[in-house]
Amino acid sequence: MEKIALLSNVNIEPIIQDINKKYVVFKSVGYGNVFEEMMNISSNLYEFKPEVIYIIIDIKELCIYCESVEQIHSEISNWFSLLRKCIKTHIVYFISDVDFRSYDIEIGHNGLDTLDIEHIWKKELKDIIRDFTNVYLFAYKKQIEKVGKDNFYTDKLWYLGRIIHTSIAKYALIKGIEDSLQTLKGTPKKVLILDLDNTIWGGVIGEGDYNDIELSDEKIGLIYKDLQRIIKKIKDTGVLLAIVSKNNYEDAISVMRTNQHMILREDDFIVKKINWVQKDINILEISKEINLGLDSFVFFDDNPAEQELVRISLPDVTVPEFPNKIELLPKAMEEIYNKYFKKLVFTNEDKERSLQYLANSKRLELQKEAVDFASYLKGLHIAVNPVDPSLNKQRLFQLINKTNQFNLTTQRYTMIEVEEIIQDSDKRVYMFEISDRFGNNGITAVVFVNLLNEVYIDTFILSCRVMGKFIENYIIDFVENDLLKAGYKILFSKYIRTSKNKPVEDFYDRLGYEIIEETEEYKLYCINLETRINREYYVEKELI
Repeated sequence: MEKIALLSNVNIEPIIQDINKKYVVFKSVGYGNVFEEMMNISSNLYEFKPEVIYIIIDIKELCIYCESVEQIHSEISNWFSLLRKCIKTHIVYFISDVDFRSYDIEIGHNGLDTLDIEHIWKKELKDIIRDFTNVYLFAYKKQIEKVGKDNFYTDKLWYLGRIIHTSIAKYALIKGIEDSLQTLKGTPKKVLILDLDNTIWGGVIGEGDYNDIELSDEKIGLIYKDLQRIIKKIKDTGVLLAIVSKNNYEDAISVMRTNQHMILREDDFIVKKINWVQKDINILEISKEINLGLDSFVFFDDNPAEQELVRISLPDVTVPEFPNKIELLPKAMEEIYNKYFKKLVFTNEDKERSLQYLANSKRLELQKEAVDFASYLKGLHIAVNPVDPSLNKQRLFQLINKTNQFNLTTQRYTMIEVEEIIQDSDKRVYMFEISDRFGNNGITAVVFVNLLNEVYIDTFILSCRVMGKFIENYIIDFVENDLLKAGYKILFSKYIRTSKNKPVEDFYDRLGYEIIEETEEYKLYCINLETRINREYYVEKELI
């Protein structure tokens, strides 16, 4: 059970009392100055040892004595300066954005309105999130938008006990805290598989003109158009889209190409299984084609029979319920995103993911044309570049906690632990960016080596989208050569069996490592770096 602390400059005791039923929550004495506990390393807060600290600020109370723009700037700037001094690397922080409880206000002679004040806070918050990898936004304002301002604040409780939140607001904020903790701890899904008829548009194609489906700027058609807008936004966060639909391929593609109201076009989908094959079989084929596990898939279909088929045949695939009212479709998709795909931080790799998988189809075409596999790999012009882990912490954290197949030990680390590993002089962290003639696959490989006492590989990860091209052989050679140059001659490694990393169970065996211990759960290896065997790989020295 997570240990969390909730701090605020107003009374949030009702929230603490309720959320205490699910989490171990720090009990602060009083409220008002959040830094009273945070700046004292001997305080009850640090004795409690929270894993996560939430700071919820009422901006009106913070700036209550400010009478000018300059004073507000100074007050907010000083607050964030103090916060920066308090941040500990082993704690995760969620800092709220702010909402001014008064609707209209002018301060002094400068006519500063509430939106200006909120913007000043937002800029400072954005800067601190950029500068600290363990600081995140707590979407306070989003909770207000959900329930409405009149339902969120209470004047009566404010004057009675400095409580600004209604019971409705309390439950909304608790839900927000629970969702953020789930996002922090969870592993997001990667692929959203969609049906077509009566799912992303209304009606059935093939029963009339391609433009007769329900998709427009009004009434039922607008529901489906709004749904597509949300799916498009989900795709832009790095989620991969695929189609599994029982239709004639030409009919479905014609809708995507010719219907003026389509938001989603054929290039938005990395795989399109539009045929009359059973949907569970199509989903299995997608898994093999893009080399991702079924547990990374979410399947969205309006047909209860198809939903049940996939649930029974492919239990690892997540199949959410389809809403029973059509007007709930856009909201249902937002909930699917928040529950299964949401991430706290987005990397460059997230933004480019669909393009990277689409480039894979070009690689498959080249493979079909090549006379043999070696010729295919040579034709790819593969390039592997080392990158600085300290500049790519978020991507490092993602790879460690998302990769399952090519993951020799499946060690998981928090962001704070990742930062400590990078800074630890007794460890070496290697990261690699991989590209070829068809595009950049991004940062897709990580190796951790522990140098204290015995030198051993703690973590070796390769993204599934670049597996099977002998790139791992080049990477292990790179790491071994680097260690040998540093004077290390013996290297140990380990393979820990899981249900998902069977494809790499003989990885070290193939590379000439000697087994020194083996059980049902793991294998321990050792190699002399001065007497290694030559390994096969097809890597060029410079990026394309």
